[in-house]
Amino acid sequence: MAMTNQQIIETEKMLRNITEEIHTFERWKELGFSVKKGERSTIKFPIWKYGKSVEKENEDGTIEKKGGYCFMKMSAFFTEKQVEPIKARG
Repeated sequence: MAMTNQQIIETEKMLRNITEEIHTFERWKELGFSVKKGERSTIKFPIWKYGKSVEKENEDGTIEKKGGYCFMKMSAFFTEKQVEPIKARG
């Protein structure tokens, strides 16, 4: 059985002795943070990504929908020291 992303992240943190919170650029953004300018990722390793389903119209006008799929993709992670809260625009 494959490991979940959370299990992969926790394992990598343990193997590399990282004690602080780490997330991808996208996840930090979802949490309301931005990566500080000039920062480089602390660590890179593959995690599961989800490919969305695709719709294709056939010659007869019917629509064929192919389901989503999962694949491993190398991802960059940043620590909480490398991010700052996104400032509200006013």
